[in-house]
Amino acid sequence: TLGTLGTLGNHGNHGTLGNHGTAHSRGASAAPALLVDTVHAAAEAGAARRPGECAVCAGTAEAAYARETIRCVRCALPVHPRCYGLPPGAVDAAEGWMCWCCKDAEAKGKANTPAVLAAARTAPPGSIRPSSQEKMAMYRGVSCILCPVQLGAFKQTDDGRWCHVVCAQWQPEVCVKDADEMRCFKGIAQIPKERATQPCVVCGQSAGVTMRCSYGHCAATFHPLCARRVGFHVRASDGSKPQFRAYCDKHSQTQRERDDARGVPPAVVPPPPELGPVTVTSPPATTPPAANAGGQTAGPRGGSSSPGAGGDEGSAIRRLRSDLQRARAAGLGPGGRGGGKRKGGL
Repeated sequence: TLGTLGTLGNHGNHGTLGNHGTAHSRGASAAPALLVDTVHAAAEAGAARRPGECAVCAGTAEAAYARETIRCVRCALPVHPRCYGLPPGAVDAAEGWMCWCCKDAEAKGKANTPAVLAAARTAPPGSIRPSSQEKMAMYRGVSCILCPVQLGAFKQTDDGRWCHVVCAQWQPEVCVKDADEMRCFKGIAQIPKERATQPCVVCGQSAGVTMRCSYGHCAATFHPLCARRVGFHVRASDGSKPQFRAYCDKHSQTQRERDDARGVPPAVVPPPPELGPVTVTSPPATTPPAANAGGQTAGPRGGSSSPGAGGDEGSAIRRLRSDLQRARAAGLGPGGRGGGKRKGGL
């Protein structure tokens, strides 16, 4: 069994995000891209609900539970209440609903960090709100113990570690408590340790824990969210009851056709968002201050300025831009395509 897992390392993807309607093969020479849950990344506060819009089931849950979609008032995370463990009538539309990640940030006084405020001010004109950069800043420090994908519907294990609801539900050893509670995952330690070393056939990383293709004895392994993003057949029900299955590139088409015949809707997965670097607007030109006797320039109140001084806002913007660029380029340093796990157990 899996006694300890290394925490997630790099969050880069080594395969491009291709056509989301059909499964396909990825080339080894593809350019790196950021791994994000595209259902969450594409969600917009205040926009009309799209059919099947849910960061957990992507529209493949039983029809009776997929009629209502709610969105977090802070990060716009879209979920079906049942998929996120909410009982019927638990959400007050007048007060709004907040996901567990955002509730946790509010409780710890981290809701409006400099990085979040900087991302909001520098969002490209015409972008969705909150923008993808804002969501990334909101979820800074939140990563799934079972996969390298950022954003998405998170809850916690019984010992306080974050995990995607999707990753927990698609791992047969993990028990998911069907309740409106933050800590509702048990059994992480029961996952066979060999699955923690098998790389994902989509992103190429062995970060977290992959699952096996649900078809017979197929040995293909992948992260559920990676599989869903590139068009593998991933579903949360067989049309009448919960049944979490995911199939590799080779077996997806056959299983998709069988599920279509049974009335199981296909997953609704938006294309990947554009996650460009946060742009910094150059300040207006001013007359440089005179140097004092020590060769240092005088600050606004007569004090000397030093490199890097100039306000927390600019520093926050630069840090966020640097974080996004490093995330996009992750995997190009030591460790190669396989990514790496940080030292230390969970």
